This record gives sequence, C-alpha cells and structure tokens, in this order.
Amino acid sequence: ITGNVAKSIRMTQQLLFATPEFHSTSVTRNSNEVRELSGYTHPPAAPYKAVVLLMMLGGADSWNLLVPHSNCAIGNQYAEYKTARGSSHSLSTTDLAPISALSSDQNCNTFGVTKDLDYLAELYNSGEAIFFPNTGILAKSMTKHDDWNGDTPFQLGAHNSMVHEFYR
Repeated sequence: ITGNVAKSIRMTQQLLFATPEFHSTSVTRNSNEVRELSGYTHPPAAPYKAVVLLMMLGGADSWNLLVPHSNCAIGNQYAEYKTARGSSHSLSTTDLAPISALSSDQNCNTFGVTKDLDYLAELYNSGEAIFFPNTGILAKSMTKHDDWNGDTPFQLGAHNSMVHEFYR
C-alpha cells in the first residue's frame, strides 16, 4: 500500500456510509431535510424487511456468537462447549443474553448470544432476526449419506474454501 493510508481508510468509510446522493453526484451533502417517499402510489402493505449477511472474517466465530445455554434434551451442551473451547476461549453463561429456541428442533431450548451483541438477541426474541450458524456452500443437493468431499468441487469443512466460494 502506498500513499496516505489513514486518508484512504477515512475516504473508504465515507463511501461505505454515504447517502444515495453520492452515487449520482459523487458529492456527499447533508441537507438536513427530510426526504420525501417517492416511487410509490400507495404505502407499502408490510414493513420493510431485508436479508443482511454478516461475513465476519475473524471478527467472531459462530461458537462465541451463538452458544448452547441450557434446557438441552440430551446432555449438557453448554458443558461440552466449555470443555471444547477451554476456559480462555469460552463465554460464561453470565456473559450471554438468552434466546429461546423452543420453536426449533434444536437439542437445546435456550441458546445465548454474547452480550457484546445483545441487540441480536433482542432482534431474534422479537421475531426480527434469525440465525443460520455454521452454514456453507453446496454445489448440489446432498444428504448426510452422500460423499460430501468427493461430490463437490471444493472442501466442505475448510473455512478458507467456504470464504472463497462465498465471494465467487
């Protein structure tokens, strides 16, 4: 990287969070005026919803974002999590904002979201968010009985391979 790195980062941040005017004029101006709703002859029938995908490369792994908490049908999944992660890489139940998984077919009825992102728990509990943890990319429909590594053109357990395929 050459040039003024701090200035480049600042400009990139401004572009990422720029208003729509930037895309048509290349100039960001704050008019402090409320924008009129345009393009609709009638108000929308339902509230606006969007799918937002967070690709957090190294920002947070899924087992420190969404953690088995309690009320598990088989075994103590929180204890298994704690053992697998170790005391230095696991979260205590007091550091988790609980969410209900009663409507799912998960082994545990309660999971926890790290309190650093407790707004995600609030969104989930209010029905405004959903989690798709540990998902990957498949080249074709498969079942647990198929040869996952032999029938796909990429490695299905490799994080770097999944990231590469995601961005393709």
